[in-house]
Amino acid sequence: SIHHQTENYELLGQIWVKKSGIRKQDLKVYLDTPADLWDMAESKGRDSLTPQDILNAGIKQSLYLIRLDEMTASLEEKEYDGKKSKKLYGIFVYKDIRYKLRITDPKLNSLHTVLGIYVIKNPIICLSLGEVYEKNGRCYKLIAGVITS
Repeated sequence: SIHHQTENYELLGQIWVKKSGIRKQDLKVYLDTPADLWDMAESKGRDSLTPQDILNAGIKQSLYLIRLDEMTASLEEKEYDGKKSKKLYGIFVYKDIRYKLRITDPKLNSLHTVLGIYVIKNPIICLSLGEVYEKNGRCYKLIAGVITS
C-alpha cells in the first residue's frame, strides 16, 4: 500500500452526523497553495505517478483544495476494451503548468451529459492523488470535487 494518503482515517462503529455547513466565500482559510501538483521535474503536468515516483519525492499529502480563475470541463467519449464510455476531464493551468485530469465529482458528472466543453469560472477544486490503479500500476491525479459559484 502507498502511504501518501495521510489524510485517510478509519472510523470503526462511528455514525457520521453533519453538524454544519460552510459557504464558498468562507473557504479561503482552507485553500492550499502548493508549489506544484505532485509534479516531478521530468513530468510536469502529467496525470499520474508511479508508486516509486511518490516514494522518491517523499509525497505525504494526497489532497489539495485550490482556487482557479477558470477551468474547462470537457466531456469526451473514450473506448476501453471495446466499450465506449463518457469521461469528464478538467483542463486548467496552475502555476504556468497545464493539466488535464479526470473529474470524479458525481454532481458535476451528472450535470454534464452532452459531449463538449463547458467553461467554469472561479471554481474551487479538490485534487486527490489516488491509490494504485491495478491495471497499470499508476496513481492518478483526480479532480474529486468542484465547488462553483
